[in-house]
Amino acid sequence: MTRKVRVFYIYEPEGWSAESPDVPSWSAAGENLDEVRELTVEAMTLDFGAAFRLEETILPPSVRLEVSGVTTPGKIVAVASDRVPELA
Repeated sequence: MTRKVRVFYIYEPEGWSAESPDVPSWSAAGENLDEVRELTVEAMTLDFGAAFRLEETILPPSVRLEVSGVTTPGKIVAVASDRVPELA
């Protein structure tokens, strides 16, 4: 069975990061989106083998995820801008 894994990419002036409400205590960071996406696929492959499907979302700058529990979905609590790149 294929597991759906939600991943949220966040842009900040310092670089990019990724978080997932479906993978507790996991995050990735890098200088650009491609690097963070590569780290994400690598980490999910280690955790789930080939049996996963990423549901990717790029959040606007200054958006934070508030995760209150291990399996609680993320919640957008503030949006400062809607200028974000498209996923290829």
